[in-house]
Amino acid sequence: RNKLAFKIDHELPPTNQEHDDTVDLTCIESDLQQYLHLVDGLNDVRATLPRQNTPFQTWTWKHACLNQPTDPTEPYSLEFYLDTERGMVVFAMACVCALQAEQRSSVPPLDDDTSSSSTTVKDTWRRAAGLFHEATARLPPSSPLHPFLHIWVQLCVVHAHAVEMHHVQAGLDTTSHVQIARYESALSRGGHSACVAAQSFVAHMSSPTSTTTCQQMRWLVLVYKTLCKASYCMSEVVLYESKHPDIALLFCDAVIKSKLPMPPQYPHRACVYFTKLMQTLVAAHHDSVAHAMDIKSTLQGTAKSVSWTHALRPDIPTIRRQHGQLPHYFALFKSHQQWDHLLSISILTRRLLAESE
Repeated sequence: RNKLAFKIDHELPPTNQEHDDTVDLTCIESDLQQYLHLVDGLNDVRATLPRQNTPFQTWTWKHACLNQPTDPTEPYSLEFYLDTERGMVVFAMACVCALQAEQRSSVPPLDDDTSSSSTTVKDTWRRAAGLFHEATARLPPSSPLHPFLHIWVQLCVVHAHAVEMHHVQAGLDTTSHVQIARYESALSRGGHSACVAAQSFVAHMSSPTSTTTCQQMRWLVLVYKTLCKASYCMSEVVLYESKHPDIALLFCDAVIKSKLPMPPQYPHRACVYFTKLMQTLVAAHHDSVAHAMDIKSTLQGTAKSVSWTHALRPDIPTIRRQHGQLPHYFALFKSHQQWDHLLSISILTRRLLAESE
């Protein structure tokens, strides 16, 4: 355990430095796996001990546990210590796996190895998500880390979708723009759903030492959610700009009107890597808005002006007369948020156009 702590402290760069992609994480991952087998073996031994309070079971494990028990006079049980230790080891393995995914993403693949490299990075992100989820199952329910772990699970899923989207965009020469836009639209909706799931745990985050991590995690979730919305809208623009430019304009306006949350307050010198990440995400949002404005200026000459009120509240009787009774379509309009309306309009329009053809 001490060897692992020493290796992690000395081989991984601190937060006040930029990410070092040259660090070999294989040895750390292997040592964590061996230590996990050791702790699992201790847990198997504990399960064979008699239930009565033996000196071994009532030993105070205060030096190795994270959070305080409900009763300060109550000693830490061996079961609580082992559950916490196993969960923390899996948590560390998940972080190492996520770092490996970042390292592999930063290495440019060979021309003939793009597909396999993309699959490897995507699978690594999904494996990291699985390890974060396993850590939530192993840690005691009273651990304050649960909200963070659930958020990291969803953020790893978002990164896996982003890798897949980048791989799809690389195949522009062999795939039509419409097919790519449809696939990107589905990936963006999946990423947005993951961000919504992560956002449900943001309010439950708490840090006894500092609120910096909580603020940074909250900002990341909201920014990724905004970027997923923008990616979805721009995919819909590609699908509608040729035959229905008026609908494409609505999606352009949605991207242009999107805003990022206020950046968190934190000591920038102590969090150099987060500052770099924040600048990258802000630049990506600015690029999306600029791209949407360029497309809007092109489409405005060919599309009729459509108001938001008319688009978000369609003439239901007219649609019913033209396309019959479609009650399952109109159930999509229950939400009153702009994003849900846009998503509903897109799905409804696609189905109506498909039936009319």
